[in-house]
Amino acid sequence: MAVSEPVKIQCAGAYSGILTLPSLEVAGSVAQARQLISGRIGEGNSACVKLIAGGRTLEDDAKALTDYGVHSKTRLLVMRTARAAASAKLAAQESRAQRLARLKDAAAAVAARGDGSSWNDGAHEFALENQDGEGLRFDDPQDRKALVMGLALHEQGKQLLEKEDYQEALDVLLLAEEAFEMCNPKHLDMVDNVGLLMIDIVWCYFQLRAIGQLAAGRARLDKAQGSLQRSHGPSGVRMRRLHGNFCPELAIYVRLDLLQGVAAFHSGDSKASLHLASALSKWRRLQVSDESLATLASMGFTASQATRALRFCEGDTEQAASFAADQAQLTKKRKADHTEQKKLRREMRSYGATASGKLVDAAGLQLLESMGFQRALAAEALKQSDNEGQAALDALADPKRAEQLQLAVYLTSATNTSPDVCTTSMHPHQLQKQLAYL
Repeated sequence: MAVSEPVKIQCAGAYSGILTLPSLEVAGSVAQARQLISGRIGEGNSACVKLIAGGRTLEDDAKALTDYGVHSKTRLLVMRTARAAASAKLAAQESRAQRLARLKDAAAAVAARGDGSSWNDGAHEFALENQDGEGLRFDDPQDRKALVMGLALHEQGKQLLEKEDYQEALDVLLLAEEAFEMCNPKHLDMVDNVGLLMIDIVWCYFQLRAIGQLAAGRARLDKAQGSLQRSHGPSGVRMRRLHGNFCPELAIYVRLDLLQGVAAFHSGDSKASLHLASALSKWRRLQVSDESLATLASMGFTASQATRALRFCEGDTEQAASFAADQAQLTKKRKADHTEQKKLRREMRSYGATASGKLVDAAGLQLLESMGFQRALAAEALKQSDNEGQAALDALADPKRAEQLQLAVYLTSATNTSPDVCTTSMHPHQLQKQLAYL
């Protein structure tokens, strides 16, 4: 009989390192993990060690780690409870763990929606795209769910970073890292989000003055550098090509060089000065002159627009003015497109849901309308056929079924108050003539 190999679990918090266990599936492995960690942190009473995985507290020592969803890629958060002030501290930790659990559940719910590279339920919408704006496709839906969950948690973590709540942000970002680790690496190579996440995690350690974690964070920073190079190209050449040879914004690289320098310094690496010098050089390139800002302001651009344009164009005022104007037009177009999309989603909702609970397919509706069918009638056919294009076309081409569709449209329009949908009345005999003509 083959002997199962030991399982290694990454730990963070009061104990940071690798915990090796013979198995995660046997009863009592929670207690075993707690006792091993207690020994490593010098805590004589294992009851004072609290373990959290994925926002859930591992309370029952009699259970297996797998009962709490722990697997080889799970990160255990270790907390050390004080004997004296246990009640208040435990309550705060429990509240924090519950918030993390709710957040993870919400991200999982978002990730479970949709069945491809995009999702649209009529009220919300997202699309997964690479740096070229191309939609990502997944052979395994679990990869898509893992990626979406990681993105959702990373976004929440960034919001906490903006509020300078670094400890809370760190907890959420570590959950995002765990979610990304469940995704096939080939999909992660197409986006730069993982690299940005690694930088954000180490940035939290930097802000929290967690010196030990900073030194250990060099692996994350190396991973971030590799991710950015794959996404942006060496020295940002791919980003330059995508943006018409303009210099890409350097703020993210300033942070990367700065953190690499600090981490190298605390590791005793002589390359620390090189990283810090590189960060300073890039930071200086981000500075813009008051004169150039005033010039663009006189052209009607806001301070934010002018600063971004000058940074993107390396201080060239003429190119910056052209860039800012192009960006303003692009922003205007995006707003217009967004308004049209919202209008289209309201229209799709007004038709009701199909048998499987989906909205009427807008692309299929456009195709049927281009064939000469009335829009509302085509929408009803798609709704009743659960968005099966050929079945909808067959129903529209059948005079008797078309009359039934027209009646359904009439009944819907009688109670429909949406200004975005026009359902002109048509007598069944007129409809039959139109279908016969088609």
